[in-house]
Amino acid sequence: MQRKELKAYLDNLGIDEDTYSLEGDLSCEGIILFQNYSNWEVFNLSERGTRENFRVFHSEDEACRFLLDKFIKWKDYYRKTEKHDKGTQGDLGR
Repeated sequence: MQRKELKAYLDNLGIDEDTYSLEGDLSCEGIILFQNYSNWEVFNLSERGTRENFRVFHSEDEACRFLLDKFIKWKDYYRKTEKHDKGTQGDLGR
């Protein structure tokens, strides 16, 4: 998988473009995919410029598949959380 294909998957999932950079944009406040010579790095950049949740991959394919899996899991988690929150809010009003 390449970045272009990953972008299409993320668009289909409805992932906001502000939550990631697939071009290594270090001004992004989300998760960043960065090509560092022959390696591919995935990380979040802290306010102080520290790379957090840092992972290194030896191919673009590995890095893109990791990111897709991560976003799918996040999407599923938030979908479940929203359903749970809506259910408990209805109970509180009774």
